[in-house]
Amino acid sequence: DRDEVIRGLLSFENPVYFIWGALYVLILLIWYLTSGRLINDPITKLMDSANSVMNGDLTTHVTLDRSDEFGKLGDSFNQMTSKLRNLYGNLEQKVEERTKQLNRVLEETKGKNSELDDTQTALVNVLEDIDEQKSNIENAKALDDAILASLGEGLLVVNNQEDIVLANDAAIELLGDTNLVGTKILSVLKLSTEKSGVLKKDDNPIIQSFASGKPFRIGLSDELYIQTKRKSRFPVEMNISPMVIDDVITGLVLVFSDITAEVES
Repeated sequence: DRDEVIRGLLSFENPVYFIWGALYVLILLIWYLTSGRLINDPITKLMDSANSVMNGDLTTHVTLDRSDEFGKLGDSFNQMTSKLRNLYGNLEQKVEERTKQLNRVLEETKGKNSELDDTQTALVNVLEDIDEQKSNIENAKALDDAILASLGEGLLVVNNQEDIVLANDAAIELLGDTNLVGTKILSVLKLSTEKSGVLKKDDNPIIQSFASGKPFRIGLSDELYIQTKRKSRFPVEMNISPMVIDDVITGLVLVFSDITAEVES
């Protein structure tokens, strides 16, 4: 009957049942082995590659010969490491260029600081020399002023424009004019004779000394007078000495005195 037929089919002695059972077990085993390898292997490769990147190895490349999602993930991973390599390379290049630029700036700054120190030292030395020369000039001027003030004779220094540039106290007192410096020599020192009056310009020994570059001496025998601003006059003795530099007359030095006492005696 039917029950006996079923028991016969399920019996281990029946070869059909044995074959189907063995085939089922084989299919399960193949599925287990294949599915584990297909899933675990790409995950393991991706994890190992990620660890390598984290340790600084940007040359890591994962190879997954698959067209499924794992294959796409592997391609994305490789693209990411490629971009990181490019970014890191550009960053290293920029850092190197910036470092070189900073080193150049530092070297230039050191050079400029050195030049500045040398310039500052030279400037200090120049200022010290100027101060020393100024002090020497002031001392020399004080000495000259003392010498000029001690002279009993009047002294006038005239430039090549016939302007008085220096007058000592004796000259101011003899001529009766406190504003000698800056005025024309012929306007304040008027030479005259006893009979003819004020000398003409061409006959004036001051102008003649300018023209010839030769010194002149006016003595007692010349009988010349100086007409002062106060409308008085006195007999004069005078030495006129040209100042010549490089064959050019730059001025005159006049030393004169009142010889009234000598004339009267």
